[in-house]
Amino acid sequence: MDAVGPDDKVEACGVGRAARPELSEADLAAVARLDFVLVQSLGILWLLDPDAVPSGDELARAVAVVAGRADDEG
Repeated sequence: MDAVGPDDKVEACGVGRAARPELSEADLAAVARLDFVLVQSLGILWLLDPDAVPSGDELARAVAVVAGRADDEG
């Protein structure tokens, strides 16, 4: 069985294309590669220290902060 890599995620972007048809191929590829890296990293972290894996709420807050849309409530 061949290893799965970020380029496979790019090829599987049909779902991304359907959800965000306005994105260019380059944008979809960038999002797919980011998704691959994040998922792989979370998996490795979970294997090494399951208690250190951030919750979904923590991840959502981090994404909102990076996107500049975090609320000021804390």
